[in-house]
Amino acid sequence: MAKLLIERGDATQGRQFHADALARAQEAISLAANEAEPYFVAAVARYQLAESAGDFPAKPMQRRKAIRDLRRCVKLDPGNGEAQRSESLRITRSSTAGSVVVVVVGVAALIALWVAFFLPDKITGVMLTTLTPVPSGSWSSAWCCRS
Repeated sequence: MAKLLIERGDATQGRQFHADALARAQEAISLAANEAEPYFVAAVARYQLAESAGDFPAKPMQRRKAIRDLRRCVKLDPGNGEAQRSESLRITRSSTAGSVVVVVVGVAALIALWVAFFLPDKITGVMLTTLTPVPSGSWSSAWCCRS
């Protein structure tokens, strides 16, 4: 039932279908906690809920729970290739954190460059013109080009 609700939610972009699918998957987990499939379905439903969440604080929580469910699924059924591939969501989130670090470092370098420009005999106009695109390019590519 939960799989059908997820498919219906994907087709109609209905958040309520994903919430209902998660409720059904949690029921299945409570009935068969030693089976891998309910954990996988719960993870998919949680991830879909996170993607459609309008409020930002709910997204990381749902994603963490989805990863937890995927790990439990892989632990119960190591041969479940789909769950193992889906666990790569965690890698995507860590690459986002890396992008944030690159942006912070680039902005700090840009601020330091401009502050040094206004101090006498530190940075020339040519150096400023040459070096400004470097941190700007690094943080813009980190934000725009992440997968």
